[in-house]
This record gives sequence, structure tokens and C-alpha cells, in this order.
Amino acid sequence: MLKYVRCRLAPLALALPLFVSAGCGQDASELYQEAVMMEKSQADRGYSQQEILQKFDEAAKAGSTDAMLHLAGIFCESGQLAGCREYLPEVRRKNPALADFYAGISDLAQTQEEKAVEELKSALQGGERRAAYYLAELYYRQYAVKEAVGYYETALKAGDRRAALPLVRIYLNSKNPASNVRGFGILKDILKQEPHNREALVLSAKAYIQGLGTPVSMERAGEIIRTLGAANPSPDVVIVRSLYQIASNVESRDTGIATLKSLIQNSMNPEAAYILYDIYSRGLYGVEKNQKEAIYYVRIASDGGLPKGMLALGEMYRLGLGVNPNNDESFRLTRKALDAEPDLVDAMVLLGRYHAEGIGTRVDPREAYRYYQEAAESGSQQAEYEGALLVLKGLVPEANFAEAMNTFRKLADAGLPEAAFQYGHILFLGNGVPRNMTLAEEYLRKAVDKGIKEAFMPYATVLDFRGDYDNAILWYKVLADESIGTEVSAEAAARLGEIYDILGRYRDARRYYEQAYNAGIAAAGINLARLYFIDGDYPKAVAIFSKEANEGNPVAATFMGLMYDQGKGLPINEIKAQEWYDKAVRKGNVDAMYLEGKLLHSGKTIPEHMAAGAQNLLESAACHGNEQAAIYLGTVFYPLDSEFFDVGAAWLRYASEKLESKKAQDFLSKAQVNGGGNYDKVLARCNLKN
Repeated sequence: MLKYVRCRLAPLALALPLFVSAGCGQDASELYQEAVMMEKSQADRGYSQQEILQKFDEAAKAGSTDAMLHLAGIFCESGQLAGCREYLPEVRRKNPALADFYAGISDLAQTQEEKAVEELKSALQGGERRAAYYLAELYYRQYAVKEAVGYYETALKAGDRRAALPLVRIYLNSKNPASNVRGFGILKDILKQEPHNREALVLSAKAYIQGLGTPVSMERAGEIIRTLGAANPSPDVVIVRSLYQIASNVESRDTGIATLKSLIQNSMNPEAAYILYDIYSRGLYGVEKNQKEAIYYVRIASDGGLPKGMLALGEMYRLGLGVNPNNDESFRLTRKALDAEPDLVDAMVLLGRYHAEGIGTRVDPREAYRYYQEAAESGSQQAEYEGALLVLKGLVPEANFAEAMNTFRKLADAGLPEAAFQYGHILFLGNGVPRNMTLAEEYLRKAVDKGIKEAFMPYATVLDFRGDYDNAILWYKVLADESIGTEVSAEAAARLGEIYDILGRYRDARRYYEQAYNAGIAAAGINLARLYFIDGDYPKAVAIFSKEANEGNPVAATFMGLMYDQGKGLPINEIKAQEWYDKAVRKGNVDAMYLEGKLLHSGKTIPEHMAAGAQNLLESAACHGNEQAAIYLGTVFYPLDSEFFDVGAAWLRYASEKLESKKAQDFLSKAQVNGGGNYDKVLARCNLKN
């Protein structure tokens, strides 16, 4: 019978029966070697784990540093905190990096994540490369997928094979083709070293079926599936085999679908249910769309805890597809999906949109931007676009505006039409970047060619700005004729009226002015009334001018004054004409300044005390660029054949040189005058008035 003696009590007493074989007087090194031999021959000789640990403990208590390090590793890595804490000080004296590593994983077991990150990073810097895998796992749980990938890659390079499959899953789930290729490459490396790794084989077969990181190859997928065997296959093998049958041809498709339905009936398998949901919701592989079947299977997938299923059901609640719309439930399911699978890119994009628009949660642009950035780092172009759009709108002030503009350009060059529209529009407006009409036209054209309707108006405007009236008219017509009733169509119609007006096609101009005015564009109404006035259709002109003038439009008020002044459409009434002119003058209308000044100077029924204001009005109009006012001052107010001819000549010189008036130059040439010293007075007066 074996004789047992107690050497001494230790903190392990709660975890282990501290009985050791006779030999307390043995050398520490001998005890450690004995423990190592017991561990190596455990399977052959039937030593229990407790006996082995007890021997290491005995060696440690005898002073073996190696035994202490060994026990620290066992206790810290298995989460036995009491034992970990006992030996950690000795580990720190021997190997600080290893101590940081053990402390980090010990803190992870206690969910002290911030402290664990600090310790694990310190361990990694000290050369303890095993820390990389734990950092990757920690960051993955915190949805920091970019950081997680970086540490998984570090762990893989250090030979930690645990990082391989997580990396494969992340890369194959990515929206980035380059990431898909990287994931498939790691998958091939796994299978070189572990040819019978079932999870790797299943993932490889799916990659060949769906073309993830490799060209679609049903032949290679079939070869892999056959190596997985047909006898008592696991659910994941049944699923990939069924997917292979469904994707192969119509003859085997129904067999594959029936197999998936049978698997669901027997075990409510969520992965199988999701595949059927995807088929019925999108009508894949020639199967007719069936909303009822889709909602039935997506509920099974979601209830079974499949993140993709939760996400899909959340989208159905948001859109009201087969269910009553429910934004709160949509947000909850999407959040739950990302909690379960932190690299689920589509969930990141949706949560960004929900926070941006306040769908099922409060509006929070910064939180939205954070989600968009995470998704963008996982390869989502849509997330990159949405994030840059938030920056463009000024909702994320701390973000880099120039970087957002570069994002639009990069995505536009990569073929995203929405980004081409935004970048072209930014170039057109000169919003934070130098205005560039040539590039604006190029990028807006890319968007227009892809049917982005928001790009039609700015594209037409760029063509218009560049003087390409023929093509501008074509696009304005598309907007005016196909979107009648919208604000954009009214603006397009108004501009069409202006272009036809410039080209002298007044009938077409009136048609589009009428359309724009009826849609609420007041400026189009003023232009329409102006054409009525020119054509002598005074009743129609009065109807529009009167309405708009009474609503405060200075141009309409000026025309009301002109019609009373000239008796066109209204009886001559100089007092009323002056009143309307004056209303327009108070709003800065230069034409009204000239017309009121002329009326006060030459009107037949204007009271004498009012006539004194004529000079100031005429000079103000001339100084603000009204050629007619300057010529009136030079030929009527200060006639060239009067004693004030030099003042009149000065105003004519002003019109000739500053306003480039050929008519004024002709008057000066005929009279052979140049304004003399009064010209400087005119310039000084205009400087004061401006």
C-alpha cells in the first residue's frame, strides 16, 4: 500500500488534494523531470491529471522555477485564477513578457477587457506571440474587425493555427474580392496540412460553388463533397451537398431542395432554412419567387440563432415584406445579428443607416459613421459611400472632408454611379474643392448613363453653363416632360424658357415659362409676363405683374410702374407709376432707379418738390451699371448744348469707358468733348455710391 505524506499547505488546497508520493526531500530539478515524464507518459501509464499537477506542485514547492512556470501556464490558460495568481510573481521575475501574457488571459477570464488588452499588447511587444490570437478574439468580440484581422494575421504568421479558420470565415464573408482571394488562399494552406479537416473542406466546397476567392467550379466542389463521404453525413455536409445539387442543374435542384426541407423538418437547421429563404425570396436557380415560403424559412433561420437569418428577418420588418412594418424589431434583430457575428458586413451597413436616419433608434450621425467605417474596412463600397455622404452633409465635423471627397472619386472610378453623381456635383458647385466644369461633366455623365436621376439636372446645368445649348435642352426636356409636378421639373422648365428666350424662340419660351410658373416658379412668371408685355398682350402681363408685385417682387413692381408710366395695359398715371418704381427702388432694383429718376425729371404731373430726387436716382442707377441712366444724364439731364455740357460729357465718358457703351462713345465723338475735370468728380461720386 502506498504511503502518502503532506509536505505543506498551499493555495492549491481548494483545487487539489495535496497528497504527494514520498520524496519530499528530492531535488527540485529531479521532481520537475519526474513530473514531465509523468505528463509525457500519461496515456501509457494511466496517470490522472491531478497526480501530474500534484507532482509539478511538489517540484515548485521544492524550488523548481520551471515547475512554477509550467503550473502558471496551466492555471492561467485554463482560467483557474487562484493558482494563476500564486505563480504569476515568479513568472514575472523570470519572463516579464510571459507574465504579461498570463495576466492578460487571466483578466480576460474575469472580463476585465481593457486591462487585458494592455497586458496582451505588452506581451506581444515582448516577444510572446501567443498573445496575438487572444487579442484577435477580443477585438472580434468588440466588433473591431479590422484590428481582429490584423492580430489573427500576426498569430497565423507566428504559427498559431487557431487563427486560420477565423480568418477564412472573415475573409470569405467580406465584400472585398481581394479579401475573398486571401481567405481562399488560407483555406488551401489549411487543407495542405490537414487534408481531412471537415470544416475547411465544407468551406472550400462552398467557395467553389459561390465563386468566393476563386472561379466557380462545380467540378471541384463535387470532388470535395465526394471526399466528405455519404455515410451518416453531418448537417454541414448535407447542406453543402444540397447546395451543390441545387446549383448544378434543374434535374438535381428539386432533390437538393427536398433534402434541405427534410433536414429542417427533422432538426430545424437554421443554415438550411436560410438557404431556402434566399432561394424563395430572390427566385434563385430558376425557382419561382414565393414570399410566403421565404418568410416561413427566414423565421426558422432567425429563431435558430443564425445571424444572417436575424438580419434578413430584420430587413423584412423594416420593409414590411410579408410582415407588418416594425422599425424597432428591425433594429433589435440587426443588432442581435451583429452581436452574434461581428464581421457581418451587411449588418454594419444597416445599423449605420438606422442610426443615420433614426430607424428603430435615435438619430446619431457619429454612431452611424462608426458603423460605416467598420463595414468599409471589411470591403463594403456602399458603406464607404454612405459614410462620405455624412461627412459631405456636415454631420461628422471631426471627419476629414478631403478624405471623403477622395472616397467619392475613388468609388466613382470603381463604377459606383451614386458616387459619380456626388463627386460630379461637388465639382460643379465647387463645394470644398476648386470648381471644375470639365471634370464635373465627365463624372455626372457616368451617373446619368447609369440612370441616376438626381444627376440629370446638374448634368444639364453643366452643359448649359458650358454653352452646349442643344444637349442641355435635351436633358432639360427629359426632366420637364417626364417628371411633371416635381420641383426639379419646374426648375428645368424655367431654364428651358430662358434658353429659348435667349435663342429668340419665344413661342417655346412662353410654353415652358407657363409650365414653370404654374408649378410655382415666380421668376418664370415674371419672364412670361415680360414676353406678354413685349407681344402687346397687356391684360395677361398685368395679371401676372400685379400679383407678383403685390407679393413684393421688385421686377414686377418695376413693370407695374412702367405700364402706368407708358399707359400700356393700364391708364397713364405718373403718381402710381412713381409709387411702384419707388417700391422696387427700395429693394435695390437698378432699372427702377433709372425709370423713376427719368419720370421725376421729365414727368408732366409730378409735383415740383419730388422732382429734386431725380438727380440722385439717375446717378445711382448709372453708377450701378445702368447704361441708359448714364446716357440720359449726359444728353438730357445735362444737355451737351447747355452750359452744363462738360458735366454731361463726363457722364457719357463714364458710360463709354466703364460701361463699354458704344452709343455713349458716338455722342462724345460727334460733340468732340471728353468731360474734362468733371470726369474725376463723376468717378468719385460713383465710388461713394458703390
